[in-house]
Parts: sequence; structure tokens; C-alpha cells
Amino acid sequence: MPLPPPTAAPTSRRTAVAITSGTALLGLVWRVVLSRVYFGHEEEDWGNLQIAHGVLDTGFSFIELEHMPGFVWMVAAVTALVGDTEIAALIVAITMGTATVALVAWIGVRWYSPRVGLLAGFLVALQPEAALYSATALRESSYTAFVMVGVLLCGERRFGWGGLVFALGFLIRWNVAFSILPALLVTLLWMRSRDRDGPGGWRGPRGAALATGLVAATTLAWATLYRLHPEGGSWAFWGGVLSRNTGGAVSDLSTSEHGMAVVHAVGGLLVRVFPMHVGPAALVCAPLGVLGAWEGLRRWSGTDPDAALRRAWLALCAVATFALLLTTAVFSTYEWFHNLYWKWITPLVPFLALLGVQGAIALLDWLPEPARRLRRSLIAVLLGSTLVVFGFQTRNQVRTSERLYGVQVRLARWIERAWVSDVGVLADGIPAWYLHRRTTDIVTTPWTDPAVPSGDPEALGRWLHENRIGVVVWFRDEWFEARAKAPFLGAARPVDLGVVVLKPVAWSWEYGVLAYAVEHAADVPPPTSLPPAGTWYPKPGWTP
Repeated sequence: MPLPPPTAAPTSRRTAVAITSGTALLGLVWRVVLSRVYFGHEEEDWGNLQIAHGVLDTGFSFIELEHMPGFVWMVAAVTALVGDTEIAALIVAITMGTATVALVAWIGVRWYSPRVGLLAGFLVALQPEAALYSATALRESSYTAFVMVGVLLCGERRFGWGGLVFALGFLIRWNVAFSILPALLVTLLWMRSRDRDGPGGWRGPRGAALATGLVAATTLAWATLYRLHPEGGSWAFWGGVLSRNTGGAVSDLSTSEHGMAVVHAVGGLLVRVFPMHVGPAALVCAPLGVLGAWEGLRRWSGTDPDAALRRAWLALCAVATFALLLTTAVFSTYEWFHNLYWKWITPLVPFLALLGVQGAIALLDWLPEPARRLRRSLIAVLLGSTLVVFGFQTRNQVRTSERLYGVQVRLARWIERAWVSDVGVLADGIPAWYLHRRTTDIVTTPWTDPAVPSGDPEALGRWLHENRIGVVVWFRDEWFEARAKAPFLGAARPVDLGVVVLKPVAWSWEYGVLAYAVEHAADVPPPTSLPPAGTWYPKPGWTP
């Protein structure tokens, strides 16, 4: 038995503003709280600070091709005002994350009902990825906000502005070209066949054509830039990211093994990642929301064709975003527990919330009369199970970021507090990026510097003394030069290098990072304070 389409219920603007403001305030407060305890998803969070600083230093002429420039340009612009890329990135990310909550609530209220807007906004305010990734220097919240603005504008038939916003969203993440652009094209084709007697003009098929053309032209312009740029050289601007996210993971597999890897990746995404991150209820209710929207479109000749078209447009964008996610899983073939899946599902969260809540309401309305008496209990079960999943996943990700990246950030903060400005640091990665988030007198030398001695402890000791190095950060992983140049620093115990002695002050065995304070024979002052709590995560028996 097909689900009935959602009924249109006019809602006052005052009610919509109240629900939108309330859920947005919840989202804002929660994101600010998380920003104090969450240290990021991966290295990209802190690398974005370095890129934004480079953009500002070059007068916005620097373009890092592997990452679309929109987010770091916004961060660089705010940095010009506040002087600190970390603060600027948090301002941008938190603002955009809060805007996403508000947009979801507004769309839910105006396109569906106050219940849908309130519950959908509430869920997006608390969903782990939507909240965490807008409390750190990631582009996900900005991309999602631009997409939802474009969805809202195009749904209200303001296609010109919607297409422009989608084009700007493409400059944050190129996902727009492979999800929203196909959705726009389908909408254009449908409207050309059914909308000849509709509003017409730029609010009809011509408007849809304009939005589609704006996004397509922006995509073509970027592809051309990528093709002509010395670091690109190809029309496939997504090629570098695709190569990095697959690498040699499947190149040495047979056809059958590759097929099984794809099955495991897609199956793990559907039955493990989704239930663990968006809740099991979404897997059932969101498809019902899509079916209800398309059922309403089938009855488009009813009393409110614009409402039916808006809901179908939302469902189409959701399906296109989901299709891109599945395609990414097919090409990456990562195991289901890989943390990249967590980022990849983030753009889908607003759609899942809106369609999932509407699907749940439609399901409860469709139940036979005896079951409707349990309506409140069923709502409590659906909402409660979702919130339990949200709390569990948020806690786990916060703890993981603490172990992997919190050590390095706290170490960098300690360096700023405890060492005089003319004492240098030998470091790469997050500590170096954090120290360079603003103008500083601290001199950071990377391990890749040819002047750093390799394989000779005494030579390294002399170099550290001559260059007044106060802190050495050593990395276990092979993509850092530290392990190749100084394998003798991997034991996590004091090391005598002649004129200097290195004493460990921070250690995260899971990430593979060790930090040493350098005690000099003379001339270089010691730190003014002890290392902070929370910089030691050792594992007994760990060896480099």
C-alpha cells in the first residue's frame, strides 16, 4: 500500500522563525562547546590553516588544486580581520554549521510542517558529523550550508540565485558537479515536459536552465583552469583526489577480489556506517520520505503543485547526493570503519533529517488505528535510539581526536607559553601548522630541511645547539622525514646527543608522535613551565 503524500499545512512566518531560531541556537551552543574539546578529524583540519595562511600571504592568488579554494578563501578573509587562522576557521565553520541547522529547520517548517522543521533541525544540531565537522577547520559545514541555501532557493523557484549559490558551493567541494548538477538537469527536463502552463518565465523551465547553466559553466571553467595549470594538466579535476583515496588499494587485486572489496565497502557503508552515525531509524524512514515526495509529484495536478515540486526537488537532491556517496565507496573500496566515510556522509545529513522525519510521521499516520495508540511510544523509540547513537559516536570521535591530535595541539600551545621567542622548533605536521596559524617569532624548521643532519646523533646534537632548538617533534610514520633521519629518537626515553640532552615531554603511540624538550649545555634557557596534562598516551612495549 503506497504511503500518502504529505499534506500541505500553511505555517505562519512567526512560527517558522521561532523554530528556526531555537534549533539554530542549540546548534550554535553545541558547536562552540565541541570546539573546546574536539581536536579535529585528521591532519586536513590543521593543514587548512596553513593553506589559508598561504592564501592571505599571497593576496588571494594562491590556489591549492587538490582542495577547492572556497573554504580557505573565506578563512583567509576572516583571518585578515582577526589575525589568527584557527579562530578564523572556527568562526567560518561554526557559522556555516549553525546556518545549516537553521536552513534545515526553515525548509522543514515551510515545505512540510512545524513538526518536521523542529525535529529535523534538532537532529542536525546534534548529529555527530554535522556538529563535529563544523567545530573544526573543515570545509564540510560550509559546503553543506551553500548546498542547502541553493536547494531552498531553487525549491522556491528563485533559480538564478540558486544556481549562483550552487556555483559557489562547487568552489568549496566539487561534489556539486556530480550530485546537484545532475539533479538540476533532471529538474529542467521534467519542467520542460510538464510546466508549460505553469508560472513560466524565469520561474519555470527557463529558470531551471539558468541554474543548470551557471553550475555547468563554473564546472567547465574550473576544469579548464585545472587543465592549464602546471600542477593539474588534465580535465579530470577530481583525478588527484580519486587517486589519493584509492591509491594501490585495489590495483593488485584480481577481478573477483575487487568485486568482493566493492561489495564489502558498499555493504559496510549501508549496514554499519549509516546505523552507527545517523541511527537505524533513518535507514527505514528516509526512503519513506523519498517515496512520499515522489508520490506527491505523481499527483502534481492537485491543489498545491509548487509544494509537490519542492518536496520532489528535495528528494531528488537527496538521492543524487546518496548516489555520489555510493559511487565514492565503490571507487575507494575502503573498509567500512575508515574515517573518510564519516566525512563523506556529512552532506547527506540534512536530507536524511528532513526526509527521515517526514517519513517517520507518514509511517505513523499510515499505521492502523490500534497501533496509533502507541504513537508517542513509537516516536520515543525512534528518537531515543537516534540520540543514543549520536551520543555514543560523538563521544568516541572526541576521544579519538584527543589521542591522535590533542597531544600535538596541546604541545604546540605549551611551546608558545613556555619558550622564549628565539628558541626554535624542529617539527612537521600539526605542531608546525598550529604554530604558524598567526604571525610569530617562533622559528620552525621541518625535518625535510637539508640542513638537518641525517643518521648521526652527535651531528644532530650540534645542529640543535647551534640553531637554539628547544623542542624536537619526531614522527614514527614513514611519510615524515624524522624516522629516516633520526631513528634513534623512537625509544621514548632521554637521549644524550653530546652538547644537548633530549627528554620526552609528549607521546601519542596511536598516532606515532614523540616530542622532546632539548636541554642545552648553556646559552639556551629552559622552558618556563612543565608540559600540560593530557600529552601522554603511551602503550607499554611500543617500539618505532
